[in-house]
Formats: sequence, structure tokens, C-alpha cells
Amino acid sequence: MSHIPLLVDPLWLQSRPDARLVDLRWQAKGPPARERYDEGHLPGAAYVDLDRDLSRHGGPGRHPFPSEEQFAELLSRLGIGPDTHVVVYDEGHSSVAARLWFMLRAYGHEKASVLDGGMRAWTEAGLPLTREEPRIAPAPRRKLTLDRSRLAETAEVAARNSIVLDARAPERYRGDVEPIDRKAGHIPGALNAPWSANLTPAPFPASDSTLCGPKQPSPAEAPEGVQADCNRFSTNSPLPGKRNPSPHSARARHQDRVRAGVLRESAAACSWERARCRKF
Repeated sequence: MSHIPLLVDPLWLQSRPDARLVDLRWQAKGPPARERYDEGHLPGAAYVDLDRDLSRHGGPGRHPFPSEEQFAELLSRLGIGPDTHVVVYDEGHSSVAARLWFMLRAYGHEKASVLDGGMRAWTEAGLPLTREEPRIAPAPRRKLTLDRSRLAETAEVAARNSIVLDARAPERYRGDVEPIDRKAGHIPGALNAPWSANLTPAPFPASDSTLCGPKQPSPAEAPEGVQADCNRFSTNSPLPGKRNPSPHSARARHQDRVRAGVLRESAAACSWERARCRKF
């Protein structure tokens, strides 16, 4: 489905009232994201909880994928059918929103996009928020199948037959600090590719918003053998397009934002101790 855009902007979203909008704000520490949702969210957005809805309880590790049955129940509750276009947003860095984007694709639902710039882009465009929670009619529950070729087991990572990228901050990669996991450091042999290095300081310019339109191609699969360490994805491969942009062009900066969403796909999906790491 090459016509499905990876990123969409507020203008695109306003023109698609039939899209299912999902609020996936989350942070490791601080007030529960549900409280922020109740204080204000995009009109029509349903709240999804990373810990409760998008993770299997009991591990291994932090935020492992839920079962096919659990995820199918969530999609039914959100009114998401096979033809529903899902748009996910978070605070604005796209790291957490990309978790659900990837899960939808991994479970076979291709019509999924991320709101570029998230809630910040929406409010900076002068668009309203609401406290009203939408009433959503459940969709028929369907059978989902997880594409396990997108996942890597511990043994595969330990064998070092692939490049393993650790997308956390350099100080966590080095083991200087560790605010979340019990052990500091990184998987032996992993390379550091900090997700934050791929973010731009401001939303993508509106003059180039056509890059996020319905004709934008979907992201290419990362090169064979690229894996992610400790809850995130990364890829340095060029995104699909007619030509490779200048590294300083608006398109290049846009592609950096695309990579950023993929780079932190999992927002704490696998920890040092977990039994699986993601493969993209």
C-alpha cells in the first residue's frame, strides 16, 4: 500500500474526518498520561494506554508485544476495522506514537500514519482541543497474525550476525547513568545511534506539507539484518523517493523526522533483561 503516508500533518488530518485518531501520550515518570488526555486532546481522539493496552503483562522485559487476541480486542474497542485509517499522535517527538504505528503494521493493518509533530503541531497551528471523549462503536473482532519476521530473539542478537543499534541517549549507552533499568550499559557489540539526533527543532514547514500527503510512499523496510537494542528501531537507509535529497534540504530534514518515528518505535519495548529485541 504505497499510497499510505507514514506522516500526516494537521491539514491532512482535518480533511480526513473518517480517520481513527489515537492519543498515545506516555512518559516513564510523572503524572499518568490519562490525566493529560482528560485535560485536553485532539477532537475525536481515543486514548490508548501503552502499559495496559499495548503490552503483555508479566514480561519478559518492559512492554513486550501483546498477544494477537489482546491486540484484536483493542482494535475492536477502538472501532478499527480492516479499512480504517489510523492516525496516532503523542506530545510531538513521535517516539511513542510510532510504537502503535509499527504494531499495526506488524499485525497486518497497513493503513496507519503518525501525526507529524504530534499534539504540539496541532496546537501551534491554532487548532482546538477538547475534553470530550468520543463515543466509538466497536468494530467486529478480527483474527490478527503477528509477522514474527519483524522480531528477533535473544539468541539471534547474541550471535552478532546482524548490526544492533542502541537508540538511547549516549550517557545511557555508555552506562554513565541509568534512570530506568536495573543494569547500566548496553548489549555487547551494539552501536549507539541516539534517536534524538534525528529530530528537528520545529515541525516540518507547511510549504512542504505535500510530502505528507496521500501520494507519499510508505517507508522502505530497513536493510536486512538491522536490529534495535533496548526498545527502539533505527535505520540509516534512504527513504524511498525519486532521488536522494541534499543533506541540508527541507526534504532531508523531513526524512530525518520520518526516521525519528521509526527510531524510537517502541518507547521502552525491551530492556536489558528482556527476551526479545525488535527487528525492522
